[in-house]
Amino acid sequence: MRIANRKSMVIGALFVLVTITNTAFVPALAFKVIEQTNMPIMMFEPIVKDAKQINDTGPTKEQVNFVFEAIKASNLTNKEKTELMKNLEDIWSGESILPASEKQEVIVKVATIVFDYYGIDEREVGVLWNGNVHSDLAQTAGIKWGTGYYDILYNHASDPDTWGIWQQWQHYSWGGAGDKCKLFADSARDKIKNQSDPIGGYTDLSVSMHYMSDIANPWHTKPLEYQLHHIDYENYVSGNWTSGIAYCNDVNNNWYYYYVSDPKASVDNLASVSTQYFGYIDSKISQGGDWGNDATVISDTRTVLLHAIRYDMGLVDYVRR
Repeated sequence: MRIANRKSMVIGALFVLVTITNTAFVPALAFKVIEQTNMPIMMFEPIVKDAKQINDTGPTKEQVNFVFEAIKASNLTNKEKTELMKNLEDIWSGESILPASEKQEVIVKVATIVFDYYGIDEREVGVLWNGNVHSDLAQTAGIKWGTGYYDILYNHASDPDTWGIWQQWQHYSWGGAGDKCKLFADSARDKIKNQSDPIGGYTDLSVSMHYMSDIANPWHTKPLEYQLHHIDYENYVSGNWTSGIAYCNDVNNNWYYYYVSDPKASVDNLASVSTQYFGYIDSKISQGGDWGNDATVISDTRTVLLHAIRYDMGLVDYVRR
């Protein structure tokens, strides 16, 4: 029940090798990328005014139960479970007297338990902001710039999803995604600009784009208790990536990129942008029905995917400047 039925209802509360040239032809992919006939056009990053703070109203009873169910099913002792839930309640209510470092330790511990219990962000899920969609975004960003090394960008874009459940919290805006994005982008920049290790450089660039793309997913900007419909949404976009609504076309047809001067700051800005789309989409999923064909859900999904590819293209520009 937990794995089969609950996964669709509750989880989420999360080739042919390409010749290394500067051409944009990529054979044998379901996601067809157009040839590089234009040059990317720079845009300044979107500005969000008076963005609401994440988790500014506190979790609902349903959200609390979602997290506590995972804790209660964990291998912790009863005493440890009680203490962990009490610390979490105090953090949620704003009454915690723990120092910031210990609060973070509590959140990380709970995150690992929740991700493991519900299967959030598992590599085998293979859906939006996982698997091939990450790969398509990264590869397309490189193709638009004519970088070459397209197979490297494609094959390593989902690497962070293979590094274990212990680090999945780092894929979220509150868990350090900005720091990870900058770490790998700066490493890529050094290797590519100095031509000391271009393969390693484009591998690091692909990983950096993973963390950036993750934050375009509104669920990756929200705390653990908001992950109720994470995978419902990812399954929806995955199912409409190359067929149905075919969101891949929005990515493929884009030629704009955001100018990135500080990858961490850009991740933080993207979080403030994409989190705005969480409330409506999450509420529509909760209501059930044919929510996937709701005009606003479709429009908002197209918007966050455009932010993803534009920021990824901005990272390509950043590491080559």
